[in-house]
Amino acid sequence: MINKSKFIPGLKLSEIFYREAVKPILNKDYPNLIYSAALLGSGSEVLGLDTPQSMDHHWGPRVQLFLNENNYNKYKDAIVLTMSNKLPYKFHDIPTNFGKPDKTGVQLLKEIDKGPINHRVSVITIKSFFHQFLLLIRITKLLFMIG
Repeated sequence: MINKSKFIPGLKLSEIFYREAVKPILNKDYPNLIYSAALLGSGSEVLGLDTPQSMDHHWGPRVQLFLNENNYNKYKDAIVLTMSNKLPYKFHDIPTNFGKPDKTGVQLLKEIDKGPINHRVSVITIKSFFHQFLLLIRITKLLFMIG
């Protein structure tokens, strides 16, 4: 478990992770790529409500890269692989590697010092993001109606 004194609110962590770690890699390896970067979706950090307690589930350096459909099909796999091989193992003394999801889908930070990084730099399109997000909202509403 990571030391809670290292807590940085998720939105701030995402912003500096993008600016200091992800963007320089993209600028060097994909200088003409057009994309947007953000942290959207569900989660207390997206709402600005995360606390050091949030570090025990899904918290950590992450960002979403939004590409158009053509660039997504052309670059997605290459970008994911590039980030796995070029991101630092730690960012502001916080691991950038996440363990495999548990049976409920929760991923925790896992320190490594060699090999590819299982990062959370997601490469996605606007269309697929909203499709997934709206589906999540529908499922959540259905679960509340059933429960």
